[in-house]
Amino acid sequence: GEELISYILRAPVDLLFNGGIGTYVKGSSQSNSDVNDGTNDRVRIDANQLNAKIVVEGGNLGFTQKARVEFAENGGRINTDAIDNSGGVDLSDHEVNLKILFSKLMAEGQITRSERDTVMVDISSQVVDLVLLDNRYHALLLSIAVSRSRKNISYFHSFIHRMVKLGYVTRHRDCLPDDDALNERIAKKLGLVRPELSVCLAAAKRWMKTCLLDTNIPRHPLLKEKLLAYFPEKLHEKYHESILNHPLSDNIIATQVTNYLVNTTGVTFLHRMCMQYSVSPEAVLNCILAAEIILGGEQIQKQLWKLDKPHMSEFFINCWTENSGAIRQATTWLVRNHDSTLSLSELVNLYQVRFQSLVEHADDIFEPSEASNYQEYRERLIAGGVDQKTARHLALYPDTLRIFEMLWTSRESHQSIPVVASVYGQIVAQMQLGEILKMETAIDTSSKWESELLSHSFDEIRHGISLLAVKLLEKNIFESERISRCLKESANFEQLSTTLLELEGATLSVTAVAVITRQLNSFKPNLKIFAQ
Repeated sequence: GEELISYILRAPVDLLFNGGIGTYVKGSSQSNSDVNDGTNDRVRIDANQLNAKIVVEGGNLGFTQKARVEFAENGGRINTDAIDNSGGVDLSDHEVNLKILFSKLMAEGQITRSERDTVMVDISSQVVDLVLLDNRYHALLLSIAVSRSRKNISYFHSFIHRMVKLGYVTRHRDCLPDDDALNERIAKKLGLVRPELSVCLAAAKRWMKTCLLDTNIPRHPLLKEKLLAYFPEKLHEKYHESILNHPLSDNIIATQVTNYLVNTTGVTFLHRMCMQYSVSPEAVLNCILAAEIILGGEQIQKQLWKLDKPHMSEFFINCWTENSGAIRQATTWLVRNHDSTLSLSELVNLYQVRFQSLVEHADDIFEPSEASNYQEYRERLIAGGVDQKTARHLALYPDTLRIFEMLWTSRESHQSIPVVASVYGQIVAQMQLGEILKMETAIDTSSKWESELLSHSFDEIRHGISLLAVKLLEKNIFESERISRCLKESANFEQLSTTLLELEGATLSVTAVAVITRQLNSFKPNLKIFAQ
């Protein structure tokens, strides 16, 4: 729009592409014969000769992949031609699927050829908007992935191995770093560059779509909305049933789900969940979809796109990553705490209504100091342009894992969310676990294994609190004084208190958290003092 044009015109000259239309680029270590495109040898230069900071490939194979990687490693911004030109492929995909839809309607006598042509013209702008939205998702994901890969490059090590084994990438052809190069990047805390991430993104989507089509997930009734969303909104009412019965419905839904889930959770997330919890891709996909439906993640994304403006980019990305981070955390919680045989419907039915209740009572689920933090965060979001409903969700998401523990406790104890939140908060306060829980993101880890151990330990602490809350609630112990007596008169209380006292002022380590976890797991509240 006008705002973006204004932004570009204000940008420094060196931010704009000045490599020249019709210029071909190879890596400085490559010869023209390596490229095998003799027709363009006279207009080909090396990546280190480019005087530009941003490159967008308007055609295919303008750069070799080595040239892209070299340009990016020297600070340039570039994707791959497949990313930059995906709009054309996407548009053709929509055109074919629309023609299939209308061919069936014409064969049934529901629409004439002339009427079809009129409708196609009428919906053209909406189709373009759908295609451009897909492109925006690609660009945003890659920008976020660059930062994520610097923090968690070790996850890509395992992911690339898996994709090579499955045949989705070839390291030499796709110019992906070998094990030695990856280990060096891990040591230096360097990530992957955009062209490398573009290749990984394509592999992740191809793998996920294959996994989906090997299951019954695309035929699940809860995903029919994904099929409708693929087609322009102008068609939804009049051709609703015809869209739902589209001959390629499974494939379209699998594509829609794949795009949404990878764009939201990231390139390596599905692989990481499968490896970390030894579960099938189908089980993880069910949990990601359930998490998204429970949290209403896609509706929140639609609202957040309104904030995607040049002068608000940092605020927008922070809000976006808060939402996607909540979906990842909720997925992790569901994978860890539920049998992998549960269906998508079963997972959603367990928590969706309770979560909606929790959002409505959001001001009542925190202790006073935490409540003020929640309210302040919510008001900052609203001041930044986030609507009231979305702000209530986003302000909760820093506590996603604890929220799902509360939802689980409410289901197990058959108590309301406000009652559960009160008991949960009192346990945290009485056992002096609040400061420990706040330290989760501040503890340094030296490897992927330490990170996983730390994450597992904090999950155990939160779930240990939930188990204690269920035991108290089953005995109708709600009041602060009675909760305090049950906890402090237990055989394990002094040992846990001593451990926590020793850690005051000390630098918390992964090992120390693991010790606290073990002690909390063996903690048994003294319920006999209130036995009837």
